[in-house]
Amino acid sequence: MAKQRMVQTSLWRKSRRFKRCTPLEKLLFLYLITNSDTELCGAYELELEEIALHTGIPMKQLPGMFRSLEEIGLAAYCGGWVLIPRYKALVDNPKVRKGIEDGLSQLPDWVRDRMDTLSKASIDYDSLSKDMTDSDSDSDSDSDSD
Repeated sequence: MAKQRMVQTSLWRKSRRFKRCTPLEKLLFLYLITNSDTELCGAYELELEEIALHTGIPMKQLPGMFRSLEEIGLAAYCGGWVLIPRYKALVDNPKVRKGIEDGLSQLPDWVRDRMDTLSKASIDYDSLSKDMTDSDSDSDSDSDSD
């Protein structure tokens, strides 16, 4: 039986973009998609100080790391908001996708506009979505044995 997961675990094996990240960028991205402030729509307010506190990443490194994540199309930081333009592609639960749509509709206009801009940037987000989503429904059904 296939497992239901909130985040696509195939990210580790199949995402070329994620593989391009440094170890600290991977930590930052995983934090961004799993911390307690994360919203299903992929946009939420969070202070850099809190990110640094939780991850142990020095504050002075965060702006450069966010630039790198934005360049490869994984995440951005704008005006105190974390933006993950293709968060829906990471979600492995059809019931949750409705919550994503609801959350997107409730964002401030400027945040929604910025998300749209990121999604339409020169980055191939359709490829990212395919890159992060299993094409094989059995690929996440591995056993949990060590």
